[in-house]
Amino acid sequence: MKQASKNKAKLINKSAKIVNFFNGFPIKKIYGGFGHILMFHRVLPFSNKNRIWSNSYLEVTPEFLENTILYFKNKNYQFISLDELDYFIENKIFPKKKFVIYTFDDGFKDNLIYAYPIFKKYNIPLTIYVTTSFPDYKACLWWNILENLILDNQIIEFNFKDTIYSYNCDNSKNKEIAFEKTHNFIKSIEIEDLKPFLKDLFRNYDTEEYVKSVVLNWDEIRQLSLTDIVTIGAHTISHNSLSKLTENESFNEISDSKKIIESKVGNKVNHFAYPYGSNDDFGEREINYCKDLGFKTATTTISANIVKKYYENQYRLPRIAVGMSMTEATLDLIRAGIIPMIRNKGKIFV
Repeated sequence: MKQASKNKAKLINKSAKIVNFFNGFPIKKIYGGFGHILMFHRVLPFSNKNRIWSNSYLEVTPEFLENTILYFKNKNYQFISLDELDYFIENKIFPKKKFVIYTFDDGFKDNLIYAYPIFKKYNIPLTIYVTTSFPDYKACLWWNILENLILDNQIIEFNFKDTIYSYNCDNSKNKEIAFEKTHNFIKSIEIEDLKPFLKDLFRNYDTEEYVKSVVLNWDEIRQLSLTDIVTIGAHTISHNSLSKLTENESFNEISDSKKIIESKVGNKVNHFAYPYGSNDDFGEREINYCKDLGFKTATTTISANIVKKYYENQYRLPRIAVGMSMTEATLDLIRAGIIPMIRNKGKIFV
């Protein structure tokens, strides 16, 4: 614990030096922007259970989540919804008081159990982007089941198109390597081959029961949508990379997810998040679909702050991914625009 405190103090000191170094440059003005859209996934209590770090680093504890809220409160931020951001954009309002927006991807049950009470406590808005195959129990949350497979075994092997793949999983380092390689392999598989491959790989796991245990059901989503602070957004049907799909498939993933959610919750769905969300996973085709379907905004996983240029591009809004490794020092560097500048190699609009 003492060493962790020392490391944290060093990081804070280092970040302060970085901020001071860049104070003579107009970085904050150029890259700091008017505010930030934060991206979360799961909110879970601390556990000593062994994990694959590369699959869990974006999970946060309820305490961590609340501390981010207190951080932005102490910095005098306003907490707004995506509808309010749309109002700013439509009316070309560049607020003097910075804003922060909280978003959650996919639709996990812990968003209701652990996250919602915190937002209710502070009366702060949040958006949950729902992948409709989750509450329909048609999804295979393969990244989480893959983690269980690797943690449960000393070695994993699978056959794909007459080629045998084998990975050693006898220690934590090898488990991380096996997870990364298998994860990347699965992402590379063509859509038509994916379902039978996953069915065979996870033949010893009840994937449907696992999904039911961790995702929001439609009653819970409807319950959240009826509150004053929760906005339900769309996140496609199957969470496949849209760029890999045909025109009709990509359009239907976006359009049908919107229709399904609207029919289930009884409210119009105005906001969309691209699956994966990098420039490799969507393009102008998907942006035009979002416009044609009447979405007000669409968010990405591009790591940047909301600068003036994004007011002209509300269908490729950037978000800051938040994980447990972040500290107040990290948030300082994000607010100052330094981390976005470095990550995007000096580009203002990504």
